[in-house]
Amino acid sequence: MAVRSCAKTQRKSLSRGAGNHVFVEANHKYCCVGSQPGRAERGVQSGLYRLKHGFSSTDWDVIHNTLRRGEYAFDRYVDTEVIRHVTAAKERVGFRTMEPSSLSQDAKSARIYNGMGFGINVFLRSHIDQDFTMSIVQAHIDEHDYIVNDKIICYFAFPRIGIAVALRPGDFLIFNPQEPHSISSRCNVEDEVYCISSYLKTAVVGLNDNSNMVI
Repeated sequence: MAVRSCAKTQRKSLSRGAGNHVFVEANHKYCCVGSQPGRAERGVQSGLYRLKHGFSSTDWDVIHNTLRRGEYAFDRYVDTEVIRHVTAAKERVGFRTMEPSSLSQDAKSARIYNGMGFGINVFLRSHIDQDFTMSIVQAHIDEHDYIVNDKIICYFAFPRIGIAVALRPGDFLIFNPQEPHSISSRCNVEDEVYCISSYLKTAVVGLNDNSNMVI
């Protein structure tokens, strides 16, 4: 419901340019929420401006909580050196991460990720992202109790190394966004597949300010 609410309050599907093009089916949209680099100014915006355009605080906090659950997986499974790298950057720079709404009972911002991108029945051409650390992709479907042996609903592919990872409902995949990657179209036309990715943009870690000299 939170994903659909975000799409409903967003005027059109987000464009990622020709190189990172997102394909959408029917009238669905690709959306991104969270902190983001300013488009015409230095610095990083909170992203909470969306709440002024009809996106509810409750739905924002659902997505924020989903992102924070991804961070739990990051801490649990990512290599120690990767965790130390992003932790040192946070201590040194204090970059902005995704924040809860002002009405949230949990006042903590995310620790690692600045944003989340998602869509229903979207698929992406092969690309790389200018991200600072490992990203996480999730796959979900509606009205289904997830089990270990669920059917495959889509694939996450790494064409340069010839690997495609099957994703079942509820799966989390932690991956290096600097490796060319793409997500496939849905395997079953009757499914509505929610593809969700959590990320930390390098521009956010750099505070979106070239005049800021960090030693």
